[in-house]
Amino acid sequence: MINIFSKKDKNICIYCTQQDLEINGVSIEYPIQLNKLKRLFGKPNQVVTDEKYTFKKTYVWDSLGIKALESLGSIHSIQCIYSNSKKLKNAPKKLFKGTLFLNNKFFVIDEQKPIEKTYLQGFWNVGKLQLPDDNKAFAVNIWYNKYFKIPEDKYKIKPLNEPEINFTDFNFKLCILQILMYERELLLPKFDIYEFIRWYKKRLINTEEERFEPIPEALDYLKKLPIPMRFAGEITEIY
Repeated sequence: MINIFSKKDKNICIYCTQQDLEINGVSIEYPIQLNKLKRLFGKPNQVVTDEKYTFKKTYVWDSLGIKALESLGSIHSIQCIYSNSKKLKNAPKKLFKGTLFLNNKFFVIDEQKPIEKTYLQGFWNVGKLQLPDDNKAFAVNIWYNKYFKIPEDKYKIKPLNEPEINFTDFNFKLCILQILMYERELLLPKFDIYEFIRWYKKRLINTEEERFEPIPEALDYLKKLPIPMRFAGEITEIY
């Protein structure tokens, strides 16, 4: 019997922040495990071993437009191919048609500024791939920087030399922070709990033991964080 119905390609959705990488809702840790990618993407159509450095391999998923690069038995980067490049080695047969979100914003490669080389920097990084003869980037490269260092003063509360909003209800303040910090992006830096845990040095915060309760140091930071009075006019509606 001939099957006239072709299999549909998998829908791939990638969420990436400075701290975390998720593919189709599955958390990806460093070092990236090939078996986990196989469970998400299926069996790769191409497995290419470098002729000179045999410890390097390239895995290609043709129908997804995705490549993964391996060195010394560990996947160190994932590439999403958005357009054809004649000089690209081991190119997948199809282009990447999935969705990519960087810091919860939908990523469109053609809308990025030509001068940008890195779209996201942190523990997880997303950079552009562009050959010298290409007019624009043809792919993005997702990789982990284990040497990334959080600035020592990032979560140090600095004196506010202007009037600030006084709060009597902490939950109400959290609503205001959500709008000003994450939606309007006026109050910076954006608070990232996982980054804060790595930054905090006065004690080791055990996320396994403390995952069911609010972390006192994080609550204390948010309670003490001043919000300038000039931002009050930006709050027109609270859901």
